[in-house]
Amino acid sequence: MLLSGVFATEVAFALENYIFDNICATQLDLAALHLRARMSDNLKIRQPQDPKQVNVHETWEVKYWTQKFGVTPSQLKQAVKEVGTQVQSVKRHLGK
Repeated sequence: MLLSGVFATEVAFALENYIFDNICATQLDLAALHLRARMSDNLKIRQPQDPKQVNVHETWEVKYWTQKFGVTPSQLKQAVKEVGTQVQSVKRHLGK
């Protein structure tokens, strides 16, 4: 049995939208899982996410860098403010 032209087009369109929506939702779910796995609030992380950048916006990273450089959080933040976030620049600025 053949469907009428208009009805067949509507069914095909609905099916296409259903498939597209489900594929997109699956891809978004996978992207969210990947992002969640990399988030900075993962307590198992023991080092910076980017070892070449000093991130003063995450408490645990400030703690990491202050211990590594032997400085206070305010000294670290001031150094980043003055020379940027590159580890080598901050290290040089702090005389370490």
